[in-house]
Amino acid sequence: MSLRTRVTMLTAIAVGITVVVSAAIAYFLVDNRLREDLDDSLRGTATSVAGLPVPEAALPFFRIPTPGPTFYAQVVQNDGQAQEPEGQQVHLPVRQQKLDTARADGETVLSDATINGEHFRVATAPSHGGRWVQLARSLGDVESTMDQLRIALLIVGGLGVLVSAGLGLALGRAILRPVTRLTVAAERVASTEDLSAAIDVRRRDELGRLAASINRMLSALDASRKQQRQLVTDASHELRTPLTSLRTNAELLTQNGAMGEAERNQIVADITAQTEEVTTLMDDLIELTHDATAQHEAVVDLDVGAIVTSAVERVRVRAPQVSIDILGLEPTRIRGKPQALERALVNVIDNACKWSPDGAHVEVRLANGTVTVRDHGPGIDGTDLPHVFDRFYRSPAARSSPGSGLGLAIVRQVIDDHGGAVELEATPGGGTTASISLPASQ
Repeated sequence: MSLRTRVTMLTAIAVGITVVVSAAIAYFLVDNRLREDLDDSLRGTATSVAGLPVPEAALPFFRIPTPGPTFYAQVVQNDGQAQEPEGQQVHLPVRQQKLDTARADGETVLSDATINGEHFRVATAPSHGGRWVQLARSLGDVESTMDQLRIALLIVGGLGVLVSAGLGLALGRAILRPVTRLTVAAERVASTEDLSAAIDVRRRDELGRLAASINRMLSALDASRKQQRQLVTDASHELRTPLTSLRTNAELLTQNGAMGEAERNQIVADITAQTEEVTTLMDDLIELTHDATAQHEAVVDLDVGAIVTSAVERVRVRAPQVSIDILGLEPTRIRGKPQALERALVNVIDNACKWSPDGAHVEVRLANGTVTVRDHGPGIDGTDLPHVFDRFYRSPAARSSPGSGLGLAIVRQVIDDHGGAVELEATPGGGTTASISLPASQ
């Protein structure tokens, strides 16, 4: 069942229930009102006649035809005998229980009676000398009116349900028209896989916000796909050179039987170095992909100083030829991912050690929410500064040394994820300073 059909059915059902409930309430209110008016008329007339000194004297007046409703009357004596107007066709039943009730209460009592198959309303009022006055009116007019009202309500209710179904159908079409446009647009994107196709947003209500959200989602997916394609292209380009060299060296080893020992050892050393380069590149690619998609690591309140200390200890094991000095650690706490942040700091400190000569010092400091790492190496060329955080970028001076060009790209990705900023700059007097600014937790 389509959503439009469900909207139509629900609208028709809702209106139908409303019509039925309203009709039932109106029916019972009208019926109750008509009966109350009839009872008031009967009670007032019976009480007035019973108050006469000789109530029998009023009986002839009930024989006279009147333009209003017809009353049937009788005066019941103490011995149970009833006196009626001459020629009255309807004989009212004498019920001793009602007579006793009227006498005991001292007021007019109303009751229902069926006479010759016709429904009547009977009023019994106590009178002088142990007598009672009884007046009756037929309920035929009331019942006829209620029958007509019932038929009218059924017709109006049926028409109301039909009209509501039509309105529900029209309303469903009007409401679901923008949803249909969204569906068509989504199906078009699914069939063409064109994530750049935006949905036309013409509304400012919930559906408009939904369309805008879908557009943002498509834009994010499109950017992610482009980044993935670019990553694959860059990785393929970076892998091509070492793999080609590996293949060439392998062919030399298998085809040149007269190769000397020294030459063979050189080729094996080249193969080993190129294998390590490919391994490093693959490890960095895995790490970069992990940082881009690892949303499972919990964001916690962490001590940046402890993270810096742990990162320094890790790099000291990997670069024993360089002295890493922690010059100061101001108490700093942020909300972040400890493993990702430590990985970024390790990459920055490791990069500083790589460019430092043996025996040199790398200085690490944490102050004002900023981690600074300074080396005393050759420094960084100004033309390379805008590109050092790009994936696979390697300066001319770095192309002869091991590396993948992904370390600083990973750093920027992690720091951006934490809402911070990272930059490298040449330090007066030589060397390079890396600054990582982190937003302090509130």
